[in-house]
This record gives sequence, C-alpha cells and structure tokens, in this order.
Amino acid sequence: MKKIISFVCLFTSLSLFAQEKLNYIDFDDVKTEFNNQLKEKNYEKVLEALNKINKNDSAYYAGLVSKVYYLIELEKYEEAIKVADEGLAHENVDSKSTFLNQQALSYIALKDYKNAMKVLDDGLKEFPMYYLFYVNKGVAYEGLKEYAKAASMYQQAIIINPYYANAHFRLGYICYQYQKTTLALMCFNTYMLLNPDGSNSLTMLEAFNKTVSAKYTEEKLPGKNVLGDNDAFEEIDLIINNQAALNKKYKTGNKIDYSLAKQNHALLALLKDYTPENDNFWDTRYVPLYKWIQENNQYDNFIYTISFSVENASYKAIVAKKTQNIKSFLIEFYTKWIDIISKNKEEFEGKNQIVKYAYYNSLLDAKGLTKNDKKIGNWYVYDKNGKLSSKVKFNDEGEKDGLWIYYDNKGNVTSEENYKNGKLDGVFTSYHENNKKQLIANYSEGKVTGTYKKFNKPGALIEQGTLNDGKLDGDYLTFYRLGENFPDYNKVPYKMGVVEGLLSEFWENGQLYTSIMFKDDKRQGEQIKYYDDGKIMSKTNYVNNLETGAFVSYHRNGTIKEEGKIENGLNEGEWKTYYDNGKMETVFNYIKGKFDGAYKKFDREDKLISEFIYKKGDIIAYKYYNQDGSVLKEAKKQKGEFYYEGYNRLGYKIAEGLYDVNGGKKGEWKFYNENGNLSSKSTYEDGKVIGEAVDYFGNGNLKKKSFYENDTIKGYYVSYYVTGNIYQQGTYKNGELNGVWLSYYKDTTISVKNFYHKGKLHGEQEYYAANGKLSYISTYEYDVLKSQRFFNSKGEEKYKIDYTVFDDEPYQLVSYNYNKTVENSVTYLYNVKHGKFTSHNYEGKLVITGNYFNGDEDGEWIYYHDNGKIKKKGSYAKGKKHGLWEEFHENGKLSDKEIYYYGKLNGISEDYNDKGILTNTYNYVDGMLQGPRTFYSEDGKIQLFRYYKDDILIGYSYLGKDGKEIPMIEIKNETGKIVTYFDNGKVSREMEYINGNLINAYKEYYYTGQLAEEQSFVDGFKNGKYTIYYPNGKVKAIHNYNMGDLHGVSKLFYEDGTLKEEITYINNDQNGENKYYNKLGKLTSIEVYFDDEIETKTIY
Repeated sequence: MKKIISFVCLFTSLSLFAQEKLNYIDFDDVKTEFNNQLKEKNYEKVLEALNKINKNDSAYYAGLVSKVYYLIELEKYEEAIKVADEGLAHENVDSKSTFLNQQALSYIALKDYKNAMKVLDDGLKEFPMYYLFYVNKGVAYEGLKEYAKAASMYQQAIIINPYYANAHFRLGYICYQYQKTTLALMCFNTYMLLNPDGSNSLTMLEAFNKTVSAKYTEEKLPGKNVLGDNDAFEEIDLIINNQAALNKKYKTGNKIDYSLAKQNHALLALLKDYTPENDNFWDTRYVPLYKWIQENNQYDNFIYTISFSVENASYKAIVAKKTQNIKSFLIEFYTKWIDIISKNKEEFEGKNQIVKYAYYNSLLDAKGLTKNDKKIGNWYVYDKNGKLSSKVKFNDEGEKDGLWIYYDNKGNVTSEENYKNGKLDGVFTSYHENNKKQLIANYSEGKVTGTYKKFNKPGALIEQGTLNDGKLDGDYLTFYRLGENFPDYNKVPYKMGVVEGLLSEFWENGQLYTSIMFKDDKRQGEQIKYYDDGKIMSKTNYVNNLETGAFVSYHRNGTIKEEGKIENGLNEGEWKTYYDNGKMETVFNYIKGKFDGAYKKFDREDKLISEFIYKKGDIIAYKYYNQDGSVLKEAKKQKGEFYYEGYNRLGYKIAEGLYDVNGGKKGEWKFYNENGNLSSKSTYEDGKVIGEAVDYFGNGNLKKKSFYENDTIKGYYVSYYVTGNIYQQGTYKNGELNGVWLSYYKDTTISVKNFYHKGKLHGEQEYYAANGKLSYISTYEYDVLKSQRFFNSKGEEKYKIDYTVFDDEPYQLVSYNYNKTVENSVTYLYNVKHGKFTSHNYEGKLVITGNYFNGDEDGEWIYYHDNGKIKKKGSYAKGKKHGLWEEFHENGKLSDKEIYYYGKLNGISEDYNDKGILTNTYNYVDGMLQGPRTFYSEDGKIQLFRYYKDDILIGYSYLGKDGKEIPMIEIKNETGKIVTYFDNGKVSREMEYINGNLINAYKEYYYTGQLAEEQSFVDGFKNGKYTIYYPNGKVKAIHNYNMGDLHGVSKLFYEDGTLKEEITYINNDQNGENKYYNKLGKLTSIEVYFDDEIETKTIY
C-alpha cells in the first residue's frame, strides 16, 4: 500500500480552485504586485497584496476567492474558512460554489469531515450538478472510512464531468484497496487516457506500473459487493493478480511491453469474453469503453496514449513516432466515452428511465429525454457550476415547444418565452434581477408582433410600442420614471418604422413640452416649445428636418431671450440675446453657422462691456470698455498668436493668457475673481490643460490642487478650507473619481469616507457626526442607493432603510428619532420620492410637511416651531424655491420674506426682529444683489446703506444729521473700512472688508449708542466670540464660531442676566448636552444631542 500513498497525496488539492495625504491604492498596482509575488510563489506576499484591495472595490469579491486559495496553500485552514464565510455573506454570488468548495476543502484538511459534509450538502441543494462537490464529498467519506459512499460520489462526479481525471483516480484507489484489480485498472487507465501529458502523468504512470507489477500485500478493506460490482470480475481479477501476463513468454505484439502494458493487454483479452449483466456503473461505463478498445483493435494506440509521458528511451522513441496515432485515437476515445457516459438510467420526473446527458466544455450542460436521437419533453440546463440555468421543452419532433424558463445565478427567473413548432410564439417576458418585469412582448411564428412594454428596475412602465414585421407601426410611447400616468413622448406616430404625423412631448406634470409634424421621418413646419407652466419657450421652423427661417426663444417671464435667423440648419445673419428685463445682452453675426464680425456684450444698463471681432469663427481682435465708455483694453491677432486679457463690467481683469495660431490656449493661463485677485492658474498645450492646476481663495490661500494630462484630470486631488485645513482629498483615474475619498469638517475631523468606482459611488459610504463618531452608512451599487444604516452615539445600529423594495402603488419609507418615534416619512412611487413628506421631532410634534413630485420638492412646504407655530413656509417648483417664502419667529411674528423665481432670488427681501420691526431690506435681480441694501437697528433706525452691482459691493452710505442720505462712498475691490452713523450722529455700525470678505471686528449699535452686537470675522467667516446685548447693556447671547461654524457652548440669557440656555455645538451641529433654565435660574431640562438630533431628554 505504501507505494500508492505517494500519488494519493498528489491529488489532495487538485479540487481547489490626522490629515495626512491619502495613500491611494490603485487596483492595477495591486494586480501587478500580486502577479509578481505569484511568480516567486511567495504566497504570504500574495496575501499582503490581496489585503490591500478595499472592501468596496468591485474586485474585492474576486480577491476573496484568491485569498482563500492561497490561505489553503499556506495551510491556514481556519483563516480560509473565515474568509470563505465573508465571501458567502457577500451579495455577489458569482463565486458562491467556489467559496463552498474551498471551505469544504479546509474542513477536510482539518479532518473535520462532518462540517465538510454539511457544507457540501448545503451546496448541492443550490448546485446539484457541481462535480467538485461530489469529488470532495467522496474525499470526506474516505476520511470517515465510508468507502462505498465515497465511490458513489466519485461515480456521480464522473457522470457530471466525464473528463475530470482525478475522480477516476480516486475511484480506482478505493477499488485497489478492496483488491478489485480489474476495476482499479480500468479507473487508472481512464485517468491516463484523460491526462496523458499532465504534470503528474509520469509519476502516475510509474506508480500504476509498480502497482500491477507486485502482489497486493496490504490488508484488504472489508465488505462484499461494497462497490456494487456483484463480484462479477473475480475471475479476471484472479488472472491479473497472478501476473500471468508478466511472464517473459507473454507477447502483446507491441514493443512497449512494460508491466502495465502487458497487464492491460491481458485485461482487454479477458474483457472480450465478458458479458455485462448488470446496470451498475462498471458494466455500463468502463466495460463498454474497454470492450470498444479491444473490438476495434485499438490496443496499440491505447498503449501509446497512456505511455505518452514514459521516460524509457526506447519506449519514448516509439511513442514519439506515434503522435498522430495518439491524436486520432483520442478523438475517437472522447467521442465514444461521451456516447457511453451520456446514457444514464435514473429517476426522472417521477419515472425510472434512460436520461440523456449533454455536455459542453467537458461539463454536463443539460439532461432530458430523447427519442430517435431527438430531444423530447422537458430538459434541464445547468451552468458550469452545476446550477439550474433554464428549463426547456421539446415536442416529439425535437422542436422547441411550450414554455422555456431561464434563471440567473441567484435562481431568479430572467426570462420566459413560449415556442410552437420550433418558433417563438406567444408571450415573451424578461425580468430584472429584482424579479420585476423588464420586457413584455408577443411573438407569432418567430417574429415579434403587436404591443410590447418595457419597464425600469423599480417596475415603472417606461416604453410602449407596437411592432409589425419587426418594425414600429402605430403609436410609440415613452414615460417618465413614475410610469404610465406620466407620459414623456406621447403618441410618436410610426408607419412601418418611419415617423409620420404629429409628435408630442410632455413635461412630467402633463404640460405640453413640444409638438412637431413629421413626414417621411423628417420634421416639417413650425415647432413650438413650452415651459412646464405652459408659457412659450421657443419657436422655430423646419423644412425637411433642417431648421429654416426665424428663431426666437423666451425667458420664463415672457420677454424675448434670443432671436435670429437660420438657413438650412445653420445660424445666419444678425442674432441678439436679451436679459429678462428686456435689455439687450449681446448682438452678433453669423455666416454659415460661424461667428463673423462684431460680437458685442452689454450690461443690464445698456452699457457696452466688450466687443470681439470674429472672422470665420476665429477671434481676430477684441476690446473691453470702462463704465464711461472709454476703451479699457484692446488687442489684435498678430502672426497667428495673441495675448488675451479679459475684464468684467467693473473693469477688473478676469483672465489672461496666450492663444496659439489655431485659437487654442497655450502656456500658462491665469484667471481672476470679480475683484481682480488671482483665483486659478493652469498650463495649456494645444488648447488642453496639462500638468498642475491650482485654485486660490480671494486672500491668496490655496483652495484646491489637481493634475491634468491631455485635458483629463488624473492623480491626487486636494481642496482646502480657507484656513489651510484639508476639505477633501482623493484620486482621479481616467478623468473619474476613483478609490477612497475623504471629506473633513473644518476642525479636521473626518466627515465622510466615500469609495468610487469609475466615478460612481460603490459599496459602503461612511458618514460621521461632527464629533467624529459614525452616524450612518449608505450602501451604493454603481451610484444606485441600496440601503442606509443609522447608528447612535454608542455605535449601535438604530435602524435600517432598504431602498430595493419597490411597489407599484405609493409606499412610505420611514426614519426614526432616537426614542424610536417616527422622524421622517417619505412617500415613494417606483423608488422615486413622490407624494407627501412629513417630519416629527423627538416629542412627536409635526415640524415639516410638504410634497415631492418625481423626486423634487413640489408645492407648498411648511416648517413648524416646537410650539406648533409656523417657522417657515413657501413653495417649490421642480425642486427650486419659487414665489414668496416667509419665516416667522416663535411668537408668530414675521422674521423674513424673500421672493424666488425658479430658485433665484428676485425682488425685495426683508428681515424683521421678534417685535415686528424691520431690520434689513435688500433687492435681488436674477439671484444677484443690485442697488442698496438697507440695515436698521433693533428699534427701527436706519444704520447703513450698502450698494451692490451684480452682487459686488461698490459703496456705502448712511443718514446725515439732517435725516437725508449722504452721497455714496465708493469702495474699490470690495476693500475698505466702513463706519456709519445714525441720524443722531452716533456710530451705528463698524466693519472692514478685504476683497468682498468681512475681516476683523464687526460692531453694531443701538440708537442710544449702546453696543448691540460684536463679533469677529476672518476671510468672510465669523470666527471667535459673537456677543449680542440687550438695550440695557446686559448680555443676551454668547456664541462661539470656528470659521463660520458654531463650535463650542452657546449661552443665552434672560434680560436680567440670568442664564437661559446652554447649547453645545461641534462643527455647526448640536452634539452633547443642552441645558435649559427658568427665570429663577433653575435647571428645567437637559437634552443630549448626537449628530444634530436629540438622543435623550430629561425634564426636571
């Protein structure tokens, strides 16, 4: 027995398969390191490379497969089992069978055969035809010394994968231990036929030769007919065991006459007269194969083939001359072997019958019944891992018939199709991986016909059409993501694949977006586009699919936005654009679609800002003008290149750099903010950004830094707060965010850990509270939100929201307060926010109510104070604030009101204190401050007028002692000190600006001269202590800021100086204890906040 142990071992594993710069790990680098270490067979280093793959990387799952493999190679079986568990817990199931198999192998190596068996049995429930499960189940049975069961497993593995040589060897070794020489020899021979040139072939050949050259001296395994052979081969065994063929006088007729060859010659001769009488594995598989070799005079080729790896010089020379014979024999052998192994008598669909096995790439592909060599009835198709992949059906003529069902690797139905007489006929349905329908179509005699419908993953109908002879014929409809009640394109009229008639497109609210006539698939006539409120957006005209004639577009308020002429699809002649107040913005000229001549731009006051001269689309000269109309800067193109300097409407430089002969940017370019301060610089080559690109804050501090190659951002990226602390850092690859990205609070605490795969969020994204503790984890799959898990301050999971459960009717997704009361309730339809939204505070009181439409805030939203009074209200249009918005103090008095026009402030805004006194007025035009902004004291006295032009501070004023406004005091570059006075001559406000940012001390006074507020600014941000006073001089509130964020303890006081509240802020969020006192100074309640939400509340 010792002489065979060496080659038993050879097969044991054959069934395996602080703000520091962010250290970016590129998977390509990991892969290179992995391959280099693998070449050196340094498996410890291989594992180190695999451990560098981020858990969110799409390659992580595949990396686990390799990790388990090399842990097994290093005999770290317990660790391999744990890693396999991680792989099995992963939502990706592509390698589930591999993990199960590796786990079973690890248990086998640990001699924990029962656990190995459990793993394999569980695996076979899902992968019933995976041959490796049967092989390793056989190995486990051998470990348990249940050899008959082991043999049965190897036989099943052979039926599923007839080419898997190891199963034949292991089966043969069991036969050898039972002294079933004939059976063992047939198994070993088949191993060599399937693996004549394998890496172990020589070793195995020598071992087999020794085995048949000597008497069996080890103790025979007990049992009679254990292998199901009915001792039918006893006579042949006796002859083979007596080694009669090894006598020198025994001749085979072949010059290759080593022991294994001679014994095989005897075996084939003896099998010639053997008549199979049983349905067992041996009589139905091996015996027919070797009788075929004998009856077809293939002994010589058989011997040449199993001797392919022989080292004996004379034998080797003979084999070398017979290579073509071997190739031809192997082709015949494989064909015969598959023919033999493919017929299996087994229970199939409740009956014991002959089942035909079909193979592909050595593996079982399908099984079912045949009649006259034609597939009939139900057939079951399997993937390479032995999992059912489809159920199909054939009629008695072997034609596809009835229902065919296909499955994915999770066992979900992917499609259902119907056949009749071999052709698709009837309903075809495909499904998304979440089991929602993807496509419904109809077939007739193999051709798709009639109405088809397409659905998105959440289940909403997104497309519907009618097909005739494979072409669209009739109305073609598309829908928004909310389904069939929300048409996008409605009734696109097709006639046999050609659009013919009126095409209409709609906004999601049902308003017409546009309509246009088609004739012979071409646009013809006038096309009008509308805004979602029904107002006209633009008018144009088509002739044979080309725009021709007058074009005009409109602002939402109805004034003209742009007008000009188009000829044969190209802009031609004079064009003009206008501001929404009707004033002309630009005037320019086209010749055959290219700018030609002067391109003039004006401000909202009709003043000329700039004039560019074009020739055939290229700039040849330009001028910028001062406010008084004089030329500020002009230049002409000379020798193909010219140096460009651009200016804004206030005369400040906004850009400079060189244009090359082709009109592309060249060399270093600098860009400036509205005050003329450097805001960014980068280098260009052939019009493309190359090298380092840097952005700056107005104070000159670094804002962000990135790197470009041929206009594509790549490598390390970092952005900063104005303080110099990092705001965000990460890496770009091929122009897309890639790998780990970190964002920070202003105090350098990490706020977010993101992971990107080719620009898309993927895997677990970690979000942290301002105190650095984990707040929630959002899980994405290539930018699609799958779930969110929320945690308390102790790190315990509070609740989870699953975004993968969809319904065809509106449904609610709910989040919770820390006391488990409902916080937010959002109505969804097809995974889109659509319907009512409510939010409740810790006590269960309503604090927000509103509505969503197609994912955007829509209609009126109302916010409430804890006392139930309205805090804020206004309306949204497509997610943008629109119309009047008002905020209120807790006592119900108006706090401020603003007017929005589709997301932009427009008109007069006003602020009021809690006594109802006006404190602030300012005017917006198209989202920008224009004209005076007036400040009032708490008792309603004018303190200051600040003047703006296009959001830029240009001056200030105040009332003189005569009660009249003094002339505006000009401020250049938004820089200077401002001191203003009440009409009684007392100072009203003091402040200082640099480049539009407030700096240093800012003070506000009451009309009496009493200090009302004092605070400090750094680069436009509140920083340090901010103190508010009552008119009597007592402190009303003390807040602490860190660069614009509340940070630290804020204290509020009653008018007599008694402490009223202590609120703890970290990075602008409430975190920690908040204490509340009555007017007598007694503590009334404590609220403990985590991530800006009440976690616990105690009332005294």
